[in-house]
Amino acid sequence: MKGAGLLNLHVRLYGDKKSPPLVILHGLFGSSDNWHSLASRFAQTHFVLVPDARNHGLSPWTDHSDYSTMAEDTVELLRQNDIVSTSVLGHSMGGKTAMETALLYPEYVDKLIVVDIAPKAYPGHHDAIFSALASLDLVDFTSRKQIDEALRLKVPEEGLRKFLLKNLLRNAGDTFSWKMNFNGIRANYANILAGIPGGRLYTRPVLFIRGELSEYIGMDDLNEISGLFPAAELVTIQGAGHTVHADKPDKFTEIVEEFLS
Repeated sequence: MKGAGLLNLHVRLYGDKKSPPLVILHGLFGSSDNWHSLASRFAQTHFVLVPDARNHGLSPWTDHSDYSTMAEDTVELLRQNDIVSTSVLGHSMGGKTAMETALLYPEYVDKLIVVDIAPKAYPGHHDAIFSALASLDLVDFTSRKQIDEALRLKVPEEGLRKFLLKNLLRNAGDTFSWKMNFNGIRANYANILAGIPGGRLYTRPVLFIRGELSEYIGMDDLNEISGLFPAAELVTIQGAGHTVHADKPDKFTEIVEEFLS
C-alpha cells in the first residue's frame, strides 16, 4: 500500500458473494446504517459492501484522515474480501473517497458513481454542527429524548438532528457516547473539504448524480470533472437535494441500476 496506518473498517455485507461487487461509501457524519435500505435493494443483483469510514460508525478511530488514506482503507477492504475489481458508489465525502480510490487504484474500480459532490475544494459550512455537538456533555443525559431536546436549540431541522443522533451509542447504566470520533473528524475537517488533486486520469465509465435543489455540483465544475474523468456523464434528479438517495430513492436506484447493468 502507498501509506501507513491502514484501518480494518467495520463493514455491512449484503447479497451473494458470487454476484458482482458494489462498494458504497457514506458521507460526513454518516455511517453504513444510512444505506441499509438501498443496499438491500442493490443486493438483489450485487454483493454489496458498505463500510463505515475511519472515525465514523463502528470503524476504528485515528488522528489522521484524508482522501488518500480513506482510499487505501477502501482497497484494503477489497483485499480482505478477495475482490479484485468492483463498482464503487460514494456520496459527498464518500464520493470524494470513491474518486480518489479510482484515481489511485484504477485497476480495482470497474465503474464509478459519484453522488452530489465535485472534485473541487469546498468552503466550510459545518461550523454550526461542530459547535452544536461540542456543546453537548453527554454525561448529563439519560435518554435520547433529552439529547434531542438539547440539540434542537442549535439544530432546529428535525431531519438533520435525527441524522446526527444516529451517531449516539447507549452504554451500560443509561449513559451515552458518540460512535464517531468527533474530535478526530473536526481536526481533519480541512482535509475533508480539500479537492481531489489533478494531473491523473480514470478512463473507465463514471456517473455523476446530482440533486436539482443542491448546489454541490454546478455547470462550472464540468471541466474539472472531465479533466479527471473523461468518460464521465452527469445526471440530475429533479426535486432532490444533497441527499439525493434519501430524497428520491426510487429514481436514484433506477439510475444506478441502469448504469451498473
